[in-house]
Amino acid sequence: MKRLYSLISALILLILPIGVNAANVSIHFWNGSITHDSRTFGETQSITIKGSDLAAKFGDGTSLTYCVNIDEAGGTYTYKPNNPITENGGSATCSFNTMGGDTITLPDNMSNYNLTFTASGYVERKTITMRVSWTLATEYQISPDNGASWTTVAASSTITSFPFKLRKKTGSSFTYFNSASDELKSGKPLPASLSETETAATLYRTSDTSAHGFTLKITDYAVSISSLDLANTYYLVSPELTGGEMLPEFKLIPSRVRNGGALSTTLYTINLKDDRVKKLLAAYNAANSTSGNTIHYWIQWASDNKTYRPYGDDNNYMLGNGTTTTNTQNSNVQYETYN
Repeated sequence: MKRLYSLISALILLILPIGVNAANVSIHFWNGSITHDSRTFGETQSITIKGSDLAAKFGDGTSLTYCVNIDEAGGTYTYKPNNPITENGGSATCSFNTMGGDTITLPDNMSNYNLTFTASGYVERKTITMRVSWTLATEYQISPDNGASWTTVAASSTITSFPFKLRKKTGSSFTYFNSASDELKSGKPLPASLSETETAATLYRTSDTSAHGFTLKITDYAVSISSLDLANTYYLVSPELTGGEMLPEFKLIPSRVRNGGALSTTLYTINLKDDRVKKLLAAYNAANSTSGNTIHYWIQWASDNKTYRPYGDDNNYMLGNGTTTTNTQNSNVQYETYN
């Protein structure tokens, strides 16, 4: 009887309305004669949009008309709000296939805010609830010219030039990063605080070198850089020598630029001792009950797993274009002599 009750309960759940997946939900904005702007939600049931993006298209501090589109069986259908949203955190019921469409009254300085739209309570071909809230936008900015100009950067982005200053923008206000030291070392976060005075901003420097630049990581409390050399490099990969994996022993090393001493970004080398190759191939043969003396190999780029394989008929072992294939049996390059 208990199992029968559980089965009936499960069947009842299957026929009840299910909440919106929002995987195929989008919101459309328009203002008078300006064409609509469409944003797709994705699977999180909400989307955050920079107010500055909307302000650039529709004007700052404006009221926008909007509707919600949902991909359902048979097509895409429109849900339009029954009442305007006039306050932060307000919500409206959007009805299926109604005429018109109501407005969202956004903050006066819309470009200083991030706007979050959340869809919930979806009932197919009936209603969906749209909630809108806004918070002061936060972003980080960098200046490579001692404060003469500032550029917005992601909290984790690539940087190749030093020295630089950092600041945080909250709405239309700025605070500047200040550290006890100005020396950034790869992989070691430098504690920082925020100052309201630009003249107190630290001019960050580094004595580290990196062929591919650094990842700049920023929080309100620390600044750090990490060399991209380890991620942006090549590996020799071989079923017989490395088991098809990218192993540290088989990492290709960037060569030095002639007459300069800097690391090259185009020329990489690897040295393999003959006796080491022989032992690895012997171990492969023993593990696979084979007796071959052929080694298959390709070059693999660590950051995106693209592979570069030799052309089959090229005696100079010219490498082909990079692909993301993972075929491990490319039998066109052989190593046969150990003595």
